Amino acid sequence: MDYTPFDFHPVTGYDCRAPEIIEALIKARNLDHAQARKTFAVWFTNSTDALDVQLKPHHNPFIIQRYWRYFLRRYANADAHGNEAPVVYVRRSLWLRLEDEKRLSNPRVLQLLFEEARNCYLGKRYSLSVDDVLTLGCLLIYKDHGRASNNTQHVQAVRKQLLECFPQGLIPTQRKAFQKNRQEEVISEIMRVYQSLSARNNDEVRLRFLLVCRNNPLYAAVFFSGVLEPAPKSRLTGLITGFADVPVALAVNERGFFVLSAVRKDDLSADVIMALAHNEISVTYKTPSEEHALHDVDMACLMVTTTVPLEDDDAGDSPSGVPRVLKIFSKQAPLMAACLITFHHSQRAAEFSRRDNIINGLDAVDEIDQPVVPASTRPDTTVIRVMKEAGHRGRHRHHKVTAKTARSVAFPDILNRFDAFVLHSVDED
Repeated sequence: MDYTPFDFHPVTGYDCRAPEIIEALIKARNLDHAQARKTFAVWFTNSTDALDVQLKPHHNPFIIQRYWRYFLRRYANADAHGNEAPVVYVRRSLWLRLEDEKRLSNPRVLQLLFEEARNCYLGKRYSLSVDDVLTLGCLLIYKDHGRASNNTQHVQAVRKQLLECFPQGLIPTQRKAFQKNRQEEVISEIMRVYQSLSARNNDEVRLRFLLVCRNNPLYAAVFFSGVLEPAPKSRLTGLITGFADVPVALAVNERGFFVLSAVRKDDLSADVIMALAHNEISVTYKTPSEEHALHDVDMACLMVTTTVPLEDDDAGDSPSGVPRVLKIFSKQAPLMAACLITFHHSQRAAEFSRRDNIINGLDAVDEIDQPVVPASTRPDTTVIRVMKEAGHRGRHRHHKVTAKTARSVAFPDILNRFDAFVLHSVDED
């Protein structure tokens, strides 16, 4: 996704389907047909990214465009509508498996994936260490300027482009003396990393950039918005603050489900509050009536149940069998649930296929992964449940589960901060 427009003249007129747009892109960019068809999908969004949806193959883009104002009112907050005209673009399909992406070889297809990853990096949609931020930014410099040189003109050209190659917040831009010193320190570190890079050509630079991005847990995720109920440090604190909801970003991809704090101006990347694999959660959601949803009278609620073991500060890791329910209030709860359930079914089918191959002697016998969630709350027993007209915005101050922190088996490097939000028990209405 490089935001370069291309002409689309549907052969079937107003009866066209989303794949026709993909075919137009393939022709305009001279892409490998087989690889591009399985890699890209048509997406609709608005000017503020308040709603971002991928079209299915049978969807008619003209019908989606006609009802776009309805979708915005149904699934986006009123203050985030912005320009209500949809923006139509082609980007990586949410359902493309990472394993299949790594097999892609067409340079033009990989270039579009690189451009999309570049936009996500600069837009702070990855959770990155400082080292990764520096590496990715220096790879962008290398792509535009080649190998580092001590030539004065080369150095000046690189320094002019630094702000375009790194997320806002890494390089101080204020003119105060202490900020000026800090700026020079950061630029010196950037130049050190840049000088250590070497690559044969820009194709290799793009592949190395994609390799770093693919290792990030948020790679190829679709993002949603919602609010969570914070856990007050004391009852008195809750009474004073009124238990104000905390806005968060939610992300879903092949790897799992993520809760992120709102990105601030000076943050280098997204801050992951919780990270859970698909086999560590089960999902239900409540949705209000269509009339209430359109007029913001009530809001849908996504309920994520997990039994990921808590970490005891005194006794170390101590598994806990108590299911904990995180309630996320969002107009986009039905969309999130649809993504989660699709990934869950896909991974279950892949696991059953792998076990069949082992039984039939087609694959080597490895240890078969078992879900962390016990059978009583496992996603394959209660994957999704929809409850209409639920009046669920009322807060339940009883049946709370005392939580500290926890780490997912799939994401051991990420500390799940369950203690920051109110958790509920599964028997709560």
